[in-house]
Amino acid sequence: MSISTAALTPMQGRDPQESGRVATPLELLYDLCFAVAFGIAGHQFAHLFSQHHYLAALTGFGFAVFAICWSWIQFSWFASAFDTDDWPYRITVMAQMVGVVIVALGLPVAFASIEAGASLNIKVTVMGYVVIRGAQLLNWLRVYLQDPQYRGLCIRYMSTLVISQVLWLLLAFAPLTLAQTGWILPILMALEVTGPIIGEGRGDGTPWHPHHITERFSLLFIITLGEGVIGTVASVSAANEGVSWTWQPVVLIVSGLLLVFGLWWIYFTFPWATIISLRPDVRFTFSYAHILVLGSIAATGAALQIAGATIEEGSAHVSATLAAAAVAIAVGVYLATVFILYGISVRSKQRSHFVLYGLSFLVLLSAVFLVSQGIDLPWGLLAIALAPMITVLGYETRGHQQVKDTLASMGA
Repeated sequence: MSISTAALTPMQGRDPQESGRVATPLELLYDLCFAVAFGIAGHQFAHLFSQHHYLAALTGFGFAVFAICWSWIQFSWFASAFDTDDWPYRITVMAQMVGVVIVALGLPVAFASIEAGASLNIKVTVMGYVVIRGAQLLNWLRVYLQDPQYRGLCIRYMSTLVISQVLWLLLAFAPLTLAQTGWILPILMALEVTGPIIGEGRGDGTPWHPHHITERFSLLFIITLGEGVIGTVASVSAANEGVSWTWQPVVLIVSGLLLVFGLWWIYFTFPWATIISLRPDVRFTFSYAHILVLGSIAATGAALQIAGATIEEGSAHVSATLAAAAVAIAVGVYLATVFILYGISVRSKQRSHFVLYGLSFLVLLSAVFLVSQGIDLPWGLLAIALAPMITVLGYETRGHQQVKDTLASMGA
């Protein structure tokens, strides 16, 4: 593409009903940077958890997941509405990718500062985050200049964006204790998530494409699942380097793959694109719930790393029961979030979902109990991996027809 004014495309609202709209190669490249960030966050979580710093692990992981997911969410919704794929846009995307890498590089320092307990050192992570959001600000400014229809919306988006970034920088460089920062962090996060609500609160919302945006979320979901596979294989490989393989790592790998496959199957049982097309008013719920969806998937991968290290004698300091509980809790949060998100999106409380989740929860609880009673951890993980399969079995026998009936009642 020639770098000239002739190669520029006015950054104006795209057709939300555009036929054949799919993710671009640039968006796929962008997502790979987030795979790295999720991987580092999961590794840091596993490290602190294995050292019995449970609160520090959860706090750092929660902060990391929010920073990673929120910057990705804002990029993706904007791209769905205004992506031009010309050279200025590509440069801003490259700048965001640099920011994501900076965020990822700053996570180990942030986790370590939480573990130390004196003050929260998030300078590098915040600087990376501000780079991401600053590049997004430039794109909003471009829409403001090139599409008069959305100028009011752009002003609202840019105002909340600038205010939040200034506050993030002040927080990062202010001499605050860890406790003081802990009180302020939720406020800044709340300001961030209210930005789009304020931005689109007057009826002149962005022209996002329902099939494109749900595809984007599904692709990041798959990438995050992949981190679980990588973590499992890496931990097992490290444990068996130079020695003969035993049955334990084999069962662990089978359990991890079965679990990942079950979580994937559940997510794609629901036709999210059709649901969002019929109920565009749930877009914020859909978007924000995915922070929990993606976070729980990343946590599952991190918990599998902990389990792998636990099997390797001497490389982890947590019990088999605690390792099994970590995996079970992450899976339980994921299942609950997906079920609740679907129920809210279709405005329906389906009894079958309560039954399926109840049975899945019982399996998770039983698996942890069995490990606590002396069952080998790999077998406990295999039992945990069966929990999602209950929902899969329920959907394949009766649930798919319930979904069809629900969509028909919504006007599909």
